[in-house]
Amino acid sequence: IALEALHSAATARGDFRFFGALYQLLRPGKALSDRFAALPVLSSDQRRSFRRLLVTYCNREAGDNVLVHGDLHVGNLIFDGAERVLWFVDLEMLHLGSAATDFAQLWIGYYLADPALGRRFYQSYLQRFSHILDGCFDQRVRAEVALRSYFLVKSGRQTGNALMEEKARLLLTDLLTADSFADLNRNG
Repeated sequence: IALEALHSAATARGDFRFFGALYQLLRPGKALSDRFAALPVLSSDQRRSFRRLLVTYCNREAGDNVLVHGDLHVGNLIFDGAERVLWFVDLEMLHLGSAATDFAQLWIGYYLADPALGRRFYQSYLQRFSHILDGCFDQRVRAEVALRSYFLVKSGRQTGNALMEEKARLLLTDLLTADSFADLNRNG
């Protein structure tokens, strides 16, 4: 429901385009500025694969036209079942961009809880939103999931959350060795 609301929102306002451009400049830069030196979480082969994904992420085509929350997870959604109303919170990263961004955030939450949930969410998303998926969706999702997994590995290490670090590292490793995001979702 949340993704449907974002994907179908009217996006004619210029603010969304401005914040979308700003987001695309800053988001990958954070990962690149780390230079992968602060925490050696990747092997040299994994670094090369990760950098290739980031280049793909940075060189997107301009066809991204959905409203993106930018930090979409269940903690940023409030649902009133009686009134059937959904609210979004934590909107400072709201921008016009790729559907892969919010999908990746939600998918990681499901996948890290249980990989079967992640696979089911992926299949459901493909069926429901096939009309907005383009040939670059798989690559964009891989880049988004790689970035988010990398930050989860680092965060887990910094906070002493060994389980989060382990799960995120395994996901990142699987993602960097898979031929596609679709392949990652077929395994299991």
